[in-house]
Amino acid sequence: MVLGTVDLTVQMIVEGLLSVQEADAIKDDWAANHRFRLKIASFGDLL
Repeated sequence: MVLGTVDLTVQMIVEGLLSVQEADAIKDDWAANHRFRLKIASFGDLL
């Protein structure tokens, strides 16, 4: 089984290692600074 970035990030939220707000901030940083965009508005939408 190969996990993607979204899978790993959601798992970190579920385990309490990241909050949804922190994960969304990382997602926004990826989009703004690293040209890495996800097709979700918020990780909260996936929980």
